[in-house]
Amino acid sequence: MRKLDARGLACPEPLLMFKRELDLGGAFQLTVDSNVAKENISRFCNTKGVKYELVEEGAEYTFKVGS
Repeated sequence: MRKLDARGLACPEPLLMFKRELDLGGAFQLTVDSNVAKENISRFCNTKGVKYELVEEGAEYTFKVGS
């Protein structure tokens, strides 16, 4: 599983990173530390039908896609 760190990045960069990884296929996880990024990625996934798991740890949010 590829692990990406988007903490400290302003939108839309975390969403763009998420989309790039999704296009590559396979399993990955992306960690963000912004509520705005969390909401944008969640909305994108729900609109596109992308299945994901969201793990919240304090002020960090990790999206897990694939196995």
